[in-house]
Amino acid sequence: MNNNAETQTTLASWALAIERALQKEGADNAAIFAAAGIDKEHLRQPEARIPVTTMWRLWREAVAATGNEAIGIRVAETIFPTHLNALMFALQASSTLQDCIERMVRYARVVSTIGMISIEYGEQQVAIRMHSSEQPERPFQPVDALMAVVVKVIRDILEPGDYDCIQSIHLCRPEPDDRLLFDQFFACPILFSSENNEIILDAAAIESPLPSANSELARVNDQILNEYLQRMNNETTSLRVRKEIMRLLGTEHLNQEYIASSLNMSARNLHRKLADEGNSFKELLDSIRHELALGYLEVSNMSIGELTFTLGFVDQSSFSRAFKRWTGMTPSQYRKTRATA
Repeated sequence: MNNNAETQTTLASWALAIERALQKEGADNAAIFAAAGIDKEHLRQPEARIPVTTMWRLWREAVAATGNEAIGIRVAETIFPTHLNALMFALQASSTLQDCIERMVRYARVVSTIGMISIEYGEQQVAIRMHSSEQPERPFQPVDALMAVVVKVIRDILEPGDYDCIQSIHLCRPEPDDRLLFDQFFACPILFSSENNEIILDAAAIESPLPSANSELARVNDQILNEYLQRMNNETTSLRVRKEIMRLLGTEHLNQEYIASSLNMSARNLHRKLADEGNSFKELLDSIRHELALGYLEVSNMSIGELTFTLGFVDQSSFSRAFKRWTGMTPSQYRKTRATA
């Protein structure tokens, strides 16, 4: 599993699920998304993806704005099936709980490329285990939300009398100050500060036929998901350029001509390919610098001078001008606002 968050992506419509939860909380969506550096129009493109680091920043902004550590649970409560492409439809059409869980494993990358799901079968229990990045800047809420969505899907496809097949929830995160929403949503024992993020099921329940089973709908949605993953595997030029920019930040080779050469094409051809995808080298470089600058200022003690060099700006005044264009404040002002938030 690739744990390098800088090169990983998340389904953009996942952010729309966060937006819906924020609406329920009465939060200022526009301000939160602006602070996270996310253009909401981009999220409505059917196959759009955004960097995992940007999504993490959105989660942090959501928690800061609402004061609700359990905002991930709110996301599961308010999510639309379409927020996860065809995945929820495929899961709901599964023939058995085992069939459903195995689909989760196959298609987890649709939601996010940074994590994975595995299954551990035992004689009496089955564990659905979530694996994610161990980077210290990763917020807890993405895993909270994914675990809650999985529980929601399982309950949606079970007969009401079978809900107790979910025996316990294990979360690596520490216990929140207010765990009420966790207890109300999961309605089963929850173990915080656990070794793994996992959902424990009664093994006897996983092979029983499901009332929502529909083999034709499962087949059609599997096809949609397989085709989507195939397109993901054929990396776009924009993603390849993003990776090169990340590799070359702070070096003398951070320019379009050098990156075009490293991708075995001319600068003119690179410009055309990026334009075909609705991007440009300047826009990608600016977006990456914006994302990284916000992240470094929030979670590191790096000086403004060091950050200027790391992001590849020629001098500190150039960085400050760019940062003020992104946020309306200087880097130092922004760091002070985050320290007091």
